[in-house]
Amino acid sequence: MGLTPRPLIRLPSLSMPLIRVPQVAWDPIVSLPLFLATWLIIRYLRLSRRQLGLQTGDIVSQLMIASGGISLGVFEYMILKPEMPLVPFTWPAFLLATLVLLVATGFAEELIFRGVLQTLAFPALGRYALVYVSLLFAVLHIGYLSLVDVAFVFVVGMVFAYIVAWSGSILGVTLAHGLTNTVLFLVMPYAAQNISAELNQALPWLSAISLTLSLGTVVRLGWRARAGAGAPKAVPSASPLPALPQRGSQGAPAAPSRIAGLTAEGELDLYQRLTGDFAEPLLRVRVEEAGLRAVLFVSTRRLPVADRLQVYVGGALAPDLGVRFLPPQYGFVAGVVELDALPDAALARVGALHRASRLLTRSLRGHLDDLGRSRPEEFQAFWAAYGGYFGVGPWAQRLEVQAAG
Repeated sequence: MGLTPRPLIRLPSLSMPLIRVPQVAWDPIVSLPLFLATWLIIRYLRLSRRQLGLQTGDIVSQLMIASGGISLGVFEYMILKPEMPLVPFTWPAFLLATLVLLVATGFAEELIFRGVLQTLAFPALGRYALVYVSLLFAVLHIGYLSLVDVAFVFVVGMVFAYIVAWSGSILGVTLAHGLTNTVLFLVMPYAAQNISAELNQALPWLSAISLTLSLGTVVRLGWRARAGAGAPKAVPSASPLPALPQRGSQGAPAAPSRIAGLTAEGELDLYQRLTGDFAEPLLRVRVEEAGLRAVLFVSTRRLPVADRLQVYVGGALAPDLGVRFLPPQYGFVAGVVELDALPDAALARVGALHRASRLLTRSLRGHLDDLGRSRPEEFQAFWAAYGGYFGVGPWAQRLEVQAAG
């Protein structure tokens, strides 16, 4: 469903008889069905403003990112070299065309690609969602018949994708996108016609300053991400198992450190990433024991695995049991259980807790049994540190290894 708006970006422009309509009105006309389709998808999937990047974030950083649109527009003009400006120069016409480019191309395309598509692609593709969405974005520019421009747009799309993932806001890239098109289709063609000598003298300086400011901001965001202060929310690391505890001086595994900083909002973000369900789960169950924390989510929405149970403890996927792992930095176990039918509210909580806990234990026990047979030493170290947390008891040990569906 998230891909629905993508063909609408080009199909209406190809099918509508716009030849008698002023060119400056083409984008608003085409964007109307685009905004409608996007709004319906957002409403159906119940995407929040935070998930779509509809927040300001660090406003100074966003404005510095936006300034990069000047240099991007100059670079793309050097590739495409459009001869005529979108509208003849008058201040009212220029301001109207700028507003059209900002809303009908900048905001519309960034909302679709970096807002909706990037959000929906993360649960399925992880870090490759950035590449996937950037490729879709670049393909839309094939109509200019320039492979250089397609490559340029792909690189810009990747940078925009990381900016949104790091900052959580599409404000800066929306303004940069609109400013790029303004410089490409208005300012540079005006400069080529020598409308203003001052404009021609100022453009190189403006381009250099905007490039410096925007690149510096991107580097700063990337540095903060590497330091853990603003990492892309859905770029998982891949590790087959969570890191085993370091052994102390007596040869026994050290106790896991207590988990800190996982807020209710962080739990919701985790649930949405792992299931693709962008609404609140029906129930969240939190347990903390011996410094280790578990979060169990219960949902009535159908989950994207056949056995309807996903257990996450840190790095890879065991497809036979539908067991997946979270990136190790989360440091806790999270399970998601789907319940097709629920009794009334009073009984739902009790029934959900009971079934969810049994399913979580069963699937995880099955995975750890396989680990114990294939890598016994690693299993013993892991189980010594974490085993008691997974509900070791006679009833759990008797459970057969089976899918939870």
